[in-house]
Amino acid sequence: MHAGRACWRAPTHEGAFVGVATERYPQDFATFARFDAVLRERAPLFAPTPPLSVEKVIAGIERYGARHGVNLHTL
Repeated sequence: MHAGRACWRAPTHEGAFVGVATERYPQDFATFARFDAVLRERAPLFAPTPPLSVEKVIAGIERYGARHGVNLHTL
């Protein structure tokens, strides 16, 4: 048995495998072909969040950008 397979069989939180044959993991290369189609069939769990305003984006970049190497410059 593959060392990582045990954690796939005993999840610690609620969830579902999407497009993965867990009994064949990690040799299930068809996962890459199935994943997109299966994921599209699932309904979203939550409604999309509303878009951020420009002001909130700028405030977030000003507050957290430096630690991630992101800077704002006026044009």
